[in-house]
Amino acid sequence: MLRYTPFKVILPTLYFLLTALFIGGIIFTIAEGPNPFGFLFEVVIYPAALLDFVLPRSSFWSRMNEWVFLAFVVLVNLATYFALGSLIDYFIRRSLSGRSESGKRT
Repeated sequence: MLRYTPFKVILPTLYFLLTALFIGGIIFTIAEGPNPFGFLFEVVIYPAALLDFVLPRSSFWSRMNEWVFLAFVVLVNLATYFALGSLIDYFIRRSLSGRSESGKRT
């Protein structure tokens, strides 16, 4: 049986690492050219795009600074990936416990 929950830790850690690469690319190449990690924009931003359905863009997003907005998006995405990792761990534990119980009956 799965004693620890790896996906609950792995997914947010991987997201945080990719976000750090993206922001580091922005900071280090600010006056020199394009960001070499620009392809990570979709990874950093899009899970929080679900907030567009909850909060209207005109009322909330337009009043935020870009860096504050990015920090808010990172926090929302960390929570999203943590919840997704918890859900994956739950289903893995559930399927493994179902198999072990069925093996004990026969």
